[in-house]
Amino acid sequence: MRREKRLYSFLGLLLLLAVVYLNWLPGRDPAAPGGGGLKLPVPWLQPRMSFAGRNGTHFVDADTGAPLYVNGWN
Repeated sequence: MRREKRLYSFLGLLLLLAVVYLNWLPGRDPAAPGGGGLKLPVPWLQPRMSFAGRNGTHFVDADTGAPLYVNGWN
């Protein structure tokens, strides 16, 4: 039991270090993906998507007003 706890803790730490390394540590090439700081999307600063809208609690096609079903919702 104790050996498995150590193994899972070690694997979790390795996974965390891999995620940090691949996402946030600066790389050699500035144009390459990954690295360069933490970038989080801010919803109200994102460009507007004109293909879908909302009519009350339902999603609708912005051009025709027809209902738009997302994964069985609506």
